[in-house]
Amino acid sequence: MDKQLRNWDSFGILRIGSSITIGSQFMPYFVKEFSSLHPYVDIRVSVEPSNLLEERLLRNEIDLAFVETPIHASSLVAVPFSDDELTIICSKDAPFKNNQVLSLEEFKQQKFLLREPGSGTREVFDQACKFAKVAVTPTWESTSNTALINATIKNLGIAIISKRLIHEALSRGDIKQLIVKELQLKRSFFIIQHKDKILATLQKNFIEICKSSHL
Repeated sequence: MDKQLRNWDSFGILRIGSSITIGSQFMPYFVKEFSSLHPYVDIRVSVEPSNLLEERLLRNEIDLAFVETPIHASSLVAVPFSDDELTIICSKDAPFKNNQVLSLEEFKQQKFLLREPGSGTREVFDQACKFAKVAVTPTWESTSNTALINATIKNLGIAIISKRLIHEALSRGDIKQLIVKELQLKRSFFIIQHKDKILATLQKNFIEICKSSHL
């Protein structure tokens, strides 16, 4: 038996669910920061579309989920932890200038490269189109943001994606950004949990790291 008492809050399993955008952009930083403070905690991360994460929370398969849209199930609660904005991108070879303003008529005539139904990004875009009274039909649907960026670079259409994910392609000059003033593409990122779940110290600590990250 150890001669010194252990702090059992420093041990255990932390089950985290993350949407694809947050999983690629935020979660590696969060996990690294948390692990440096709690090296003996077993962190298990699942990266999936937002709608599947809600289902896993309801089945108690994960403790917390990080998503890009408000919740749908009444038995879950959500707390915003960061702001984000989607942007419209096209290839450098597309017949538009960088930051060119498109009319809704010009916009809806494009070929669309979109995230899959059920993703947070797709839900925000669909709601923006509904509010602007414009209907679009995707040419591509993908769970991969990288696939959408690469398809855009090849001038296969325009994509709607988080601004946080395009810096590299934009700095290389591979893509351009477009503006449609009628589309509201700002959003918040949320931490969600079951409303009846009592959070353990480890879970609270992970949430605090996320809220204080300023990413």
